[in-house]
Amino acid sequence: MFTNDIDNISNMMNQAIDQILSSLFLIIIISFAMLNVQPALGGVVLGLGIIMGIIMLISGIKSLKYVKGQQQTLGELNSNIDEKINGMSIIITNGIQRETIESFQPYNEKYRDLSIIGKTYSGMLAPVIQGFSLIVISVVIFFGVQMVVRNTIPVGILIVFVQYAALFFQPFQQIATHFNMVQLAVSGAERVKKVMKENEDIVDHKGSVNYKKLSKGIMFNNLYFSYEKEEQLLKNIKFEVEANKMLAIVGPTGGGKTTIMKLLNKFYAVDNNMIFFDDLDINNISVTSLRKNIGIVLQENVIFTGTIKENIIFGKMDATEEEMIRVAKKVNIHDYIMTLEQKYDTMADNLCSILSAGQKQLISIARTLLVDPDILILDEATSNVDTVTESNIKKSMDVIVKERTSLVIAHRLKTILQADKIIVLDSGEVVQCGTHVELLKEDGLYSELYYNQFASERVCN
Repeated sequence: MFTNDIDNISNMMNQAIDQILSSLFLIIIISFAMLNVQPALGGVVLGLGIIMGIIMLISGIKSLKYVKGQQQTLGELNSNIDEKINGMSIIITNGIQRETIESFQPYNEKYRDLSIIGKTYSGMLAPVIQGFSLIVISVVIFFGVQMVVRNTIPVGILIVFVQYAALFFQPFQQIATHFNMVQLAVSGAERVKKVMKENEDIVDHKGSVNYKKLSKGIMFNNLYFSYEKEEQLLKNIKFEVEANKMLAIVGPTGGGKTTIMKLLNKFYAVDNNMIFFDDLDINNISVTSLRKNIGIVLQENVIFTGTIKENIIFGKMDATEEEMIRVAKKVNIHDYIMTLEQKYDTMADNLCSILSAGQKQLISIARTLLVDPDILILDEATSNVDTVTESNIKKSMDVIVKERTSLVIAHRLKTILQADKIIVLDSGEVVQCGTHVELLKEDGLYSELYYNQFASERVCN
């Protein structure tokens, strides 16, 4: 929808603005000419022209209301279509094609109704102006003839003035033909302006300092957080991550694991004295410097349209070929890339078939490793791959977590058995903390998750 708004503004600037400005200039020139030829008749025409302008303004305001609604509905319609296209396989397998089409109809009908009303207001202007101009010419002729009979003006002046009166309303008609385009552009400009005025949720405080390499670690100090004020998502979160150590976060879905990672990267604001990097409050660290030193590998791998090389060096565009190959070898993707005809210059995108889900994830890991972040976050990086690929990714992860502070979210617990510390989240609270061996001995939620998962894998095998 944002693209559509930009297109509407561009169309208005390229096609309508010149015509509108020239029409306004012509109106001004003709007005001076009429007042110069015959002030009395010129005053009549200008007065009626002002009335015509007021009619256009009222019609424009009325029409703009519906044009805005039309564009808003178009956004909803496009969103609905996009959602259904992305879920096409589910729609087909469940046999709900007819229901899906029917659910689209209300959006389509609302858009149609608003479009008809908006275009009716805009479309009626041209015939109204044309009819109004005929009335004005009739009035000019009526009063002009009387003035000729009284010898106030010669016949030649009346003929010239009638021509002026006819020309005076032509620019109004030209403006009316571009009226709908202008309204779409105005409506789009308002939404674009609103987006441009949006402030970042997180801004640097006055006196913020740059991030410094960790020497002690990261501390969560009685952290509370909620997306909505009515419900606390994280409650009294308290734990430490030692520098250059690996911390794993496990627990049931919805426990708050990913939220903690987002807070570490300052995607959301927290109160003072809740998260510390060494002894420095996260709120006193500049956003840019912090994010430059935190690398994230998500469960949903992202491959940008471009070559494999461009994808690997995406976070460090000035990387040398040697650096790129070095990280590719570390994550065990180099050998596969060399089997491709174009090697590192092979084109790829998120839908390409030459890369499996696991290979895309390895490229994502290589991209992160190339940046060499001080802190590494792995958010369920192996959840969408098979066990063989998971094993390869785990080997790569073992390489990149060395000598850096690492936080790993994992559903498959066997990938974090060697973690220096494991915390267990349940309903937004830390319910257990320790090593794998220690947590198994406690016979709590962690051991329940571990043995249930182990039993499930044995059944599957």
